[in-house]
Amino acid sequence: MNKFFLTLLMLLLSAPPLSAQKNVSAKLDSIMTLINQKRYTEASDQLKPIISTCEDSPNDTVRISLAWCRACTNYGLHRYQEAIKYYKQYISMCDQRYLKGPYYAMAYCWIGNSYLILGDGRTAEKYYRRGLLRCNDQEDLREVRSYILQGLHFALQLQGDSLLAEESDKLAFAPQSEVAADDNYQSLMAHGEMQILEMRKNNQFEECLPAYDKLIAEAKTAIGIYSEDYARLVYSKALVLSFNLGRKEEAKPLYKEVMQLAPHLKCNENVLGSTSRYLQILAEENDTAKLTSLLPQAIRLYEECRNAYYPLCMLYRQIGNGAYSGEHFQLAIPYYELYLTHQEEEAGRSYLEIPNMLSVCYIRTGRAVDARSLLKRLLTEQERNLQKEENADLLPTIMHNYGRALMLCGKKKEAITMLKRANNLFKKLTGQENALTTQYLKECEKS
Repeated sequence: MNKFFLTLLMLLLSAPPLSAQKNVSAKLDSIMTLINQKRYTEASDQLKPIISTCEDSPNDTVRISLAWCRACTNYGLHRYQEAIKYYKQYISMCDQRYLKGPYYAMAYCWIGNSYLILGDGRTAEKYYRRGLLRCNDQEDLREVRSYILQGLHFALQLQGDSLLAEESDKLAFAPQSEVAADDNYQSLMAHGEMQILEMRKNNQFEECLPAYDKLIAEAKTAIGIYSEDYARLVYSKALVLSFNLGRKEEAKPLYKEVMQLAPHLKCNENVLGSTSRYLQILAEENDTAKLTSLLPQAIRLYEECRNAYYPLCMLYRQIGNGAYSGEHFQLAIPYYELYLTHQEEEAGRSYLEIPNMLSVCYIRTGRAVDARSLLKRLLTEQERNLQKEENADLLPTIMHNYGRALMLCGKKKEAITMLKRANNLFKKLTGQENALTTQYLKECEKS
């Protein structure tokens, strides 16, 4: 358990026991101390002889404390199914007695964490969202809310929803110092942004726009435009317009507006994100004049900030992706090459996808030899990662492109072998052959 949760447990320990059964209460306090010290095996051993006594106790506090201790010890011992069972029991007992507080909200978070560790991102997301609703009802749970949003970030990532994961991550770390003290404002932001996340989850993108407009207007009035909240909301609306609705021209001025906040919001992630997204659109439109003009400023911004979530390589990757999307392959090449030169570890599969996309650019611009060399190195150096189940869809594509590069280099025999392997993997995944791979095979076999 991290320091935050240890602090919570210490707070729980400081509450005086209300049980008339002083010996049992003292024992539970002692067990909570062991949990606080991460001595979960000892805590579990000391729980066993008093479980039936606690369960039979007429005192609600004793029974609720027992459920919490059993949940925490099981979680600490990595018995996540058992932990889920007792956290749910704790929640149910609190519901029956109208007891709502930090531990009640945290129980939802621990359940979400357990499901996340067990690989069930969808159920984890459900419990994180329930925990957030409990946090939004209480002003003193901002830190708990932040931690739950971090869990939601990973649950969404596990489900492959990187954009929503990015949104939840930004909400988790949004500084509270800039937020107005007015409770109505806080409540509006908390509920409004979670409602928008739910809309986006349900693909209700058009409905998001007026909801964003309402929150943007509220933030502008309450705390002004030089604030984290305002930048985050404008940036998020731009993401919906450009990536969910394909209305890039409407998104561009929003990205520019956030970019212009850079002098007022030092190393702000919304400014960094808006910068890379705006340049990505310029690359897709092949607007090399504006792209070239803005690039030095963007590079300086990224280098000065050295943000782990927005590394410099991400800027190059997104510009390359824009050019690739617009089929401006010659433009994409230098940015993808810069990405590989400056590559840092990013979440997701970019370290596998970008070399493959660069190889396509090489092939489409008459540089098959470079594509062959790049893909051979990728298949060799990343063999273990490419064999992982989560990359099963990517491997046949890389093999297909490698086969095509071999074919264009006159290595027909090697090309046939690679294209056959690619087709077999593709058929295993989809139940049918890849039409283009089959076409290339026939061309190789004829010659």
